[in-house]
Amino acid sequence: MANQSSSAPLLNPTSQPPPTLTKPSPMASGAITTLGALKFVLGAACAVAPRFSGGLFLLDVTPQAVIMTRLFGSGVAALGALTWSLNKWANEGKVTKDELRRAVIFNLAEDVADVASCAIGYTTGMYGAGTLGMLGGGCAGLAALGVLGLIGLSKKE
Repeated sequence: MANQSSSAPLLNPTSQPPPTLTKPSPMASGAITTLGALKFVLGAACAVAPRFSGGLFLLDVTPQAVIMTRLFGSGVAALGALTWSLNKWANEGKVTKDELRRAVIFNLAEDVADVASCAIGYTTGMYGAGTLGMLGGGCAGLAALGVLGLIGLSKKE
């Protein structure tokens, strides 16, 4: 094993300059903050009170489905907390907009998949139009916040 001095870096520096840490636009930051906060609250509610949370969306969460609702909730809460934190750190200049953009893209992918799942559930008769509107509409709203965030992150400053 080669002998390294204590001042040597763990990783060899690359020839690329460090990324520029520009802050997100106010529009992007607001949309992403809202996205992260809503996902955290929704996820935490599903994890802590799955039957109550399901009732808000006109769903009857059976005792057998409680564990799935809790698992869904914990994942959504974690993604929301990560997104909110990355947005905060980007505004403080601690992470790049590209790192924040990746998190928003993951959120958007999840929300689009959720909208599709809601549509499939409705078309197969699993629930009615009220639930589709509440649940699918909520997912579409979260996706719209993600799109707004991405638009704001794409603007050159």
